[in-house]
Amino acid sequence: MLAALVCGCTDGGTGPEVTASFDENYRANEKTVLAVENPSGPVTITRGDVRDVVLHAVTRSRHGEEELEKVEITATKGGLLKIRTKWTSVLPPRATVDMDITVPRYVTVGAVTVSNGDVRIAGTKGDIAVSCFNGNVLINTTDGYVTAAVENGNIDIRDTTGIGDLTVRNGRIEAEMWDVEEDVTIEAKDGDIALAVDPTLDALLAVTTKNGVISVEGLPLEVTTDTATIVEGVLGAGGPAIAIDCTNGNVNISAL
Repeated sequence: MLAALVCGCTDGGTGPEVTASFDENYRANEKTVLAVENPSGPVTITRGDVRDVVLHAVTRSRHGEEELEKVEITATKGGLLKIRTKWTSVLPPRATVDMDITVPRYVTVGAVTVSNGDVRIAGTKGDIAVSCFNGNVLINTTDGYVTAAVENGNIDIRDTTGIGDLTVRNGRIEAEMWDVEEDVTIEAKDGDIALAVDPTLDALLAVTTKNGVISVEGLPLEVTTDTATIVEGVLGAGGPAIAIDCTNGNVNISAL
């Protein structure tokens, strides 16, 4: 249950902030896969020296304690542990939920879905799929492949096993690419793309931009097409296709 109502300071002429804390431990083992859904508020997932999945959440509102009562955090147990924020009212409450989750080293982190809020994941294992409407996605030191889709925000991925599809409508993409399992699309509508690639990677590279500049530096790329808006070539022995498309922005490809 939500507990520990606390009044905070006034911000910009709005009402005083009230909060409610939620703490729960969920049993986990080597077969546990974690999924998270949070409509409004940031989600942070990190590996820690714990045996259970540990959730600390704080619900916040500047519109009165009654808004906090419209928020419920649930979890489905079993092989898939799905932690979810739900509304108990017809209309969404004027509240946000900050989720801080610590997982054991053996738990797999799978899907994370957030409507409004940042997603930060570090030190975990598993192939991660992140969907975020308004917010930034930051993932690092992950034993697995990462895919991410963001409407308004930035993607930053570093030190993972590899990456899959990455898409941003309004924002930039910065990523390290150590490996790909299959064809990959990296796309930004309005924003730059900066990709650092393992020079030993075997792949086919196709880079396009409509309004921007393309630069490829430090990679053993056998160029097959080189124009102002298109660069194509072969990395190593060739392999999966890496399609990088930027509508309004620059694309910089460099070596790791």
